[in-house]
Amino acid sequence: MLDAYSVSIQLIRLVRPLVERIAKHDRDLADQIRRAMNSIPLNLSEGRKSRGGNQTRLYSYACGSNDEVRAGLESALAWEWIEEAEEALALVDRLAAMTWRLTHPRRSAA
Repeated sequence: MLDAYSVSIQLIRLVRPLVERIAKHDRDLADQIRRAMNSIPLNLSEGRKSRGGNQTRLYSYACGSNDEVRAGLESALAWEWIEEAEEALALVDRLAAMTWRLTHPRRSAA
């Protein structure tokens, strides 16, 4: 199994209670974070079975959705709808590094 996929599921578990708090203030933002969160493992899973440019495109979508989650959480922090998201943001950063490696594979030495 792709490690990034497992981390994305772990991130959903961390972000879920934050999204519930955000929804009390802004249902649209909560829904957008929720949709972006769901997009990450879905694209990672589909990309795992794909090859070439299609695989890179799906992993890139997962990376973009991960960035969207970060922006949503940072917005909620700025609005003071949530007080703390450091653990979730650290996992977002970890997943960003993982998806970067998936979209920028190392070239093998010839």
